[in-house]
Amino acid sequence: MIRSARLPLILAAALSAGMARAEPAVWMLGALPPMVMTEGPLAGQGAGQVAFARLSPHLSAFEWKVEIATPLRILHEIQHRDGICSFSFAKLPEREGKMLFSQRAMVVPGFGVIVREDRLEEFQRYLDSSGAVDLSLLGGARDYIGGYVAGRPHFGALKSYIADPGNKASLVADDPVKLFRQLAASHLDFMFGLRDETNYFAETLGNTRLVSLPVAGTDKFGEAYVTCSTGPVGQRALQAIDAWLADDRHWAEFVAPWERWLSPADYQAALIPHQTKPVR
Repeated sequence: MIRSARLPLILAAALSAGMARAEPAVWMLGALPPMVMTEGPLAGQGAGQVAFARLSPHLSAFEWKVEIATPLRILHEIQHRDGICSFSFAKLPEREGKMLFSQRAMVVPGFGVIVREDRLEEFQRYLDSSGAVDLSLLGGARDYIGGYVAGRPHFGALKSYIADPGNKASLVADDPVKLFRQLAASHLDFMFGLRDETNYFAETLGNTRLVSLPVAGTDKFGEAYVTCSTGPVGQRALQAIDAWLADDRHWAEFVAPWERWLSPADYQAALIPHQTKPVR
């Protein structure tokens, strides 16, 4: 009887110990569509929201809390608090050592010059022989007003164009939601944005038809990583994430929520993970 009475206590203690092993962790989602959608008929169907819902059941060693924040806030939290993870950040030299990056990266659409379809013919004069926008030609359009996303890293010729105070169109820095709405309302002549964003806003802004033109001197694709903080919890979380995403079937499941917002070619590129050595 003594052994019988002690057995439930032993089981309870074991269960309690098992529950204690679930470490608190935070998954932060960037507050930008199509990553996150918080209102309207697509609420809760953001690609990042759905992807994490598929990933999280396989990370049962952690008790996850989901938070939505601006990309700049997420970067700050990852670099200053342990147990923070997110997805969709580029691996840049200034970030290495301050945050951890996953072994696999998703190939994502690069930047384009986004214009209204009804003004496409007007922009033909700024294209090079390959059909890409030559920013040196666009620099002559001083009567134009363009836009770019504040706080987002830009690369190559696009970075140089934005930073150059000289010969170019006037530029407005804002968040992508406001920029796309201004473009749809013809308050902007063009903007620099990502192709998946273009597809999302073209669908959700009513009858507006948008076109993304490639930019000469920039990469067609970028790479988006899962990132975690460098502390012990962040290290263990990323190890678990890497282990699950290493299976090609799991990778396809993780990437699938973006299919709706990507062209067939961009989606096929995303299904093939870019394999890198993780930054630790």
